[in-house]
Amino acid sequence: MLKTLMTHRPLASPRSVAIARIGALFVCMLIALSAWLVSSPVGSAPDDNFHLGSIYCASTSSASMCTKTSSGYLLPAAVVNAYTCYEYSPSSTANCQDLASKAPVTESGAQVNKTGEYPGGFYWFMGFFAGSNVSVSVYAMRFVTILIAAIALLATLAVAPPNLRQAGAIGVVAALGPLGWFLLASTNPSSWAIIGVGLYWVALLSHALNENQYRRWGAFGLGLVLGVLACAARGDAGGYLIALNLCAAIALVGFRIDRSRWRSTLGLMIATSAIAVFVLLQASQVGAISSGATSSGSGFGIDQFLYNVLNVFTLSFGSLGYSPLGWLDTGMPIIIPVALSILVVRLIVAGNRSVTRGARCAALIVLVLLFLVPMAGLYQYQTVVPFDVQSRYVMPLLPAFIGFWFIRLNQHEQAVLTRGMRWFFLLAVFLSFSIALLWNTIRYTQGLPPGVATFGITTGAPSFDVSGAAKWWPTTAFSPGANWIVGSLAAGAVLLLAAPYFLPRRTIDPTHAPE
Repeated sequence: MLKTLMTHRPLASPRSVAIARIGALFVCMLIALSAWLVSSPVGSAPDDNFHLGSIYCASTSSASMCTKTSSGYLLPAAVVNAYTCYEYSPSSTANCQDLASKAPVTESGAQVNKTGEYPGGFYWFMGFFAGSNVSVSVYAMRFVTILIAAIALLATLAVAPPNLRQAGAIGVVAALGPLGWFLLASTNPSSWAIIGVGLYWVALLSHALNENQYRRWGAFGLGLVLGVLACAARGDAGGYLIALNLCAAIALVGFRIDRSRWRSTLGLMIATSAIAVFVLLQASQVGAISSGATSSGSGFGIDQFLYNVLNVFTLSFGSLGYSPLGWLDTGMPIIIPVALSILVVRLIVAGNRSVTRGARCAALIVLVLLFLVPMAGLYQYQTVVPFDVQSRYVMPLLPAFIGFWFIRLNQHEQAVLTRGMRWFFLLAVFLSFSIALLWNTIRYTQGLPPGVATFGITTGAPSFDVSGAAKWWPTTAFSPGANWIVGSLAAGAVLLLAAPYFLPRRTIDPTHAPE
């Protein structure tokens, strides 16, 4: 009897296994990014006084949270001052912040997006979570952004055919880097721009190329949502969407697409471009002219121009570890930018072997934008790298630049990397994630000695002991060290669970490819 039961024991279907894998992938993504959420104190994102103030003064926030006066707007003290004791001072921990002060603080209208500098959609949505307990509110906002990012990424890759699934996954995973992981778990509107622009091109091309009608029209709707998400966050994201529409059209050269597909694809391009133009006309914040910073430049000539030419790619590729986190005061260990830069170069070389001409041309156009956009900002500010223009301004374009190299003519085809290259990809991303998370934790719980964050003359090595909780640590359930370990393990699980979908060991047979 037992032998009979064992013989006829039902096995899990491939579909149920895939659903379980995707569910586990989703949970692990939330855990990994939540580790960044917890490790960064209130006010740690660049210009958080402006962005948090704008959220608390949004129409969806309680009127008691933002009271208009003759001199500005009264806001909870923690919204305005949480970061002031540790900004631009890596050796200062977040233990110095005071989140319990009840006395409201006045901010000028220019510091709460009342002049239309940003589009406002990001602030409007986050305003629903603004409450009297600023710390709880901030962590809730961060988690919502993480949730949106995880859903958007998995949904985009789910509707994409295999070739675009690989291109999108490699582009996003390789491009995020420490700055991306930090921003996705922040209250900075750049997080939505990274999600929207970074995934939009995958949805657009998936609509044009997917043979499955359900997924094709799912990609159409997702493209609209991603376009709106990006434009609701930053004005320059609209300009990037228009540029990516052009690049996507070029990337489609060589593909056999019937007229009805071209018409609907063109319709999606027109719709997102119209939204982008509307936002560009409404918001005064465009391109690198963004965060309200004042120019530090005193003149601009040929010397400044040449210096910027030689150094501008530290901004363009700053998310790989070249750009400091937080208030631009937490530089990454040099092993991170070195490892991720080698990874990106090797990916481009590997992808270039069989990339379509149109996709190669589109990738090179994005590379030109990665050069010109920060250069234009530096010129307008009359300053030099790294002042005023931040890497996060152009970061949304980086996933497209890397991903375009992996677009193949057959929608069921994926680039097959060597075993060594696959393992290098997984290890480089995993170790960079883990080291960057640890470094971010050390910066706010132990502090970094002067010089360490900027690769200057240092007074000594930082303390790597993060086993005990700091005074500002948001929970007593686990220590900073436990948060780092769990976050790192979750990131490793994400990579291992996702690898079969975008790092195949062999070429997919189109005749047996899944729908």
